Amino acid sequence: MYTCEDIIVSHNDENELQMLKTGLREFLCRKVPDNDVVFFPVCKNSHCYVIVVLTKLYTVLYLDSLGLVKRKDLSFVMKIFKLYANFNDQEFDENRYSYYAPGVYRQTNGYDCGAYACMFGEAIILGDNSSYTIPINGNLEEYRIHIKDKIMEYMHKNSTLPNDL
Repeated sequence: MYTCEDIIVSHNDENELQMLKTGLREFLCRKVPDNDVVFFPVCKNSHCYVIVVLTKLYTVLYLDSLGLVKRKDLSFVMKIFKLYANFNDQEFDENRYSYYAPGVYRQTNGYDCGAYACMFGEAIILGDNSSYTIPINGNLEEYRIHIKDKIMEYMHKNSTLPNDL
């Protein structure tokens, strides 16, 4: 499982060539396509969503709490995978991939997208939708506290920087 830098897809409209270079550099350094699950967090125009590539299943998930699908972002993600394959003299057939925008929980306001993006990512990582129970049974504010607590817990456990940074 690997999570890419959010800047890669978030800024591809502004400077596609630079973001392709940035993405390819990350892919080459980290051998990103070798992971079974690759997350692309995106934040564009004050809206957050997640693109998930299940590499071994040739599946791309587009998880957006507004239900929007930005095909240009999906195409951009595939361009990075293709560049990586070309760089490594490998075949890459985009047509092998299936694209899904599953029916996910929808936000009812203009500011919950980040919490939903985290929730979608957590559900993929956990392999189920158990993380949905907090916002469904209560309010999303509890889930925000859950996110904060997880970040604080991680920071306390890992107070030193990883060696590869």
